[in-house]
Amino acid sequence: MFRFPRLLYFIAGSTMLLAAACGGGDKVAVSTASTSPTASPATTALAESRSLTAAPTGAASAVRTLGSSAGVITTAKNPAFVPVAGATATVGTIGRAVYQIEMPGKWNGEVVYYAHGYAGFGTEVAVDPPPKALRDQLIAEGYAWAASSYSENGYVPGIGADDTLALKGVFEEKFGRAKRSYLVGASMGGNVVALSLENFPDAYDGALAICGALAGEEQIDFLTSWTALAEFTSGVRIPIGEGSKEIPTILLQLLPKALGSPDAPTERGKQFASAVRMLTG
Repeated sequence: MFRFPRLLYFIAGSTMLLAAACGGGDKVAVSTASTSPTASPATTALAESRSLTAAPTGAASAVRTLGSSAGVITTAKNPAFVPVAGATATVGTIGRAVYQIEMPGKWNGEVVYYAHGYAGFGTEVAVDPPPKALRDQLIAEGYAWAASSYSENGYVPGIGADDTLALKGVFEEKFGRAKRSYLVGASMGGNVVALSLENFPDAYDGALAICGALAGEEQIDFLTSWTALAEFTSGVRIPIGEGSKEIPTILLQLLPKALGSPDAPTERGKQFASAVRMLTG
């Protein structure tokens, strides 16, 4: 029985054809606010505006940025959130990025910085906090966590690394230097982890890439190649890069119909599987 990988249904990811990164200026504007466990995200205001040198303090100071801005104009979603019972939430802005920090009632002196994955190409940036199970476990065990929205969307691990490092500087200014600082990233955030360890080796005491897209731009090449091969073997045109609203329908309905399912491929599906096997081994 021929079987072709279920990654076919992730071909939509091949629309991630932009690779950009962000640089920082000499100064960035910062707003911070702490909220109680009962605070409402809709009413929590950002306060305490001030200016902060872009380069973080401590071992991470005077580092180079890992890229330059793509020049996209962005807006930021209000980062206010309700903390876990007994914890304190702090939110704010660093340049065009917003951030969240959650501090447990009894802090063990250690902090986890969370780097989110690919968030599409929209112009609104938003904080994507750690998954709930991880967040709850961190707070329960006394760890603080902090997460940045990044200042731009897209496939931007350079921006993620720079903005997370800038957040580390803000955290240390507000709460003091942690006994240990960890970096955790998922998907594209795993690429943020790899870049950070390579370029800022003294900034973090440990790191974890979860399902990390560690190949960087090669990941985009891989997804694009899958799309081109699927289009060729199926006879279904996939208008990637044309802004077509039909792409979800094509990928989720027309393409599977032409190629079949992993358990019951059509003749074209078998050809697709064979080509993948020959190209990848």
